[in-house]
Amino acid sequence: MSAIRNALLMFAVLFAANSTVLAQGIYLTGVGAVNRSMGGAATAAPLDAMGALHWNPATISGLACNEISFSAEIMLIEEELTAGGVTASSDSGVVPIPAIGWVHHLEGTDDTIGLGLFSFAGFAQNMPATVGNPILDPAGPFGPLYSDGQFFQIVPTYSRAVTDRLSIGFAPTINLARVSIDPIPFGPAALGPGAGTRWSWGLGAQLGVYYLQSETTRFGFSIKSPQWFEDFRTQTVAGGVPAESRLKLDLPMIVSGGVSYTGFEDWTLAMDLRYFDYKNTDGFGKPDMFGTELHWDNVFAVALGAQKRVNDNLYLRGGYTFNTSPINSGNIGVNFATPLIQQHVLGLGASYAFTRNVDLTLSYNQIFQADQSGPSVFGPINNQIATYSLAAAVTVRYGN
Repeated sequence: MSAIRNALLMFAVLFAANSTVLAQGIYLTGVGAVNRSMGGAATAAPLDAMGALHWNPATISGLACNEISFSAEIMLIEEELTAGGVTASSDSGVVPIPAIGWVHHLEGTDDTIGLGLFSFAGFAQNMPATVGNPILDPAGPFGPLYSDGQFFQIVPTYSRAVTDRLSIGFAPTINLARVSIDPIPFGPAALGPGAGTRWSWGLGAQLGVYYLQSETTRFGFSIKSPQWFEDFRTQTVAGGVPAESRLKLDLPMIVSGGVSYTGFEDWTLAMDLRYFDYKNTDGFGKPDMFGTELHWDNVFAVALGAQKRVNDNLYLRGGYTFNTSPINSGNIGVNFATPLIQQHVLGLGASYAFTRNVDLTLSYNQIFQADQSGPSVFGPINNQIATYSLAAAVTVRYGN
C-alpha cells in the first residue's frame, strides 16, 4: 500500500504544481490513435510504438515485444474570424494526419531500434472573402485568406537497456514541411500571391531516459532539440515584379517529464509535463533574419492518460491535455492567419485484439472551443477555433 500511496501523492503534487496551466501551439497532443487517446501522455508510459518514438526514444526498450503500427486520423477544423462586427467561417474541410511506427528488439542484446514516420504539427485556414469584414472584404487588403502548415517527421531511433531498470535512447529527427499563406502578409512581397511554396527540410535530435523505480512506478525524461529548418521560400510577385518571399520558421525545443503507475489491477495511469520554448525560436518568439515573428509566448502543458484492461482482447483509454496558449490578446492581431489558441483537448479510445498479435484501435479527439480577442491594425478582432477528429490504427506484434 505504501507504493500506491507514494505514487498517488506524486501525481497529486505534480498536478497541483501545474494546476494553473491552461493544446500545445502548433504541435498535436500526440501521434497515432493510441497515444492521442491517452492525451499524449507517453514519456514514462510506452503503450505503443508511435507514442514512444515521438515523446521518449528510451521507452521503446519498455515495449513488451516487436511491433509495427499504422494510424490514420481525419480532423475537422472549425474556425471563425470576426472583425468590424462581421464574422467569417473557415472552410478548411477535413485534414488527414498519418502516422507509422516500428520497434524491434535485437535478439540476444540489450538494444532496441525503431522508426517513426508521422505528421506531428500544423495548421489550416481557408477564409472566404466577406463583405464588411475589414480583413476579408473583397475591396480590402486580403480578400480571401488561406493558410496551411504541414510538418512531417522521420525518426530513426536507438535505445539501450543499460540495466534492468534504466534505458537511454537517442534519435535524429528529419523533418519535411511546407508553410503557405495566401496572400503573403509579411516582408517586401506583402500581399503578393502565396501559392508558389516549396517543401523545406529540417533537422533536430531527441534524447530520452526511462527508469523503472519499481514494478508499478516508472519515470521518463526527454528533450527534443529545436527543429531547424531551411528558409520557407515562396515564388510570388511584388509590385508587378517577380519576387521570392522568405520566412525563417523553426520549431521549438521541447522538454518532457513523465510518470506512470500500474499498481491498480488492470490500470495504467500516466502523466506528462511539457515545456515548449517558443519565445527563443526563430519566427515564433523572436524575429527571424527577415524581421518576421509571431510574438508567441512559451507553452506549459500537462497530459493525463488512463488505460483500463477490460479483458485479454479489449482495452479502453481516456486522456486530457491542458496547456497555456502561446497567443494572448496583445499579439492576436499578428496571428489571425495562425490562430492556434486551443487549450483543452479530450481524447477517448479503445483497442480490440482480433488475434493474439493484431489489434485495431479507434480514437476520438476534441479540442474544445477557444476564443481570443484583441487589437489589430484592422481594429478589434476575435478568433475562435475548435476541432473534432477520428483516428484508426492497426498494430501487428511479432517475435518474443
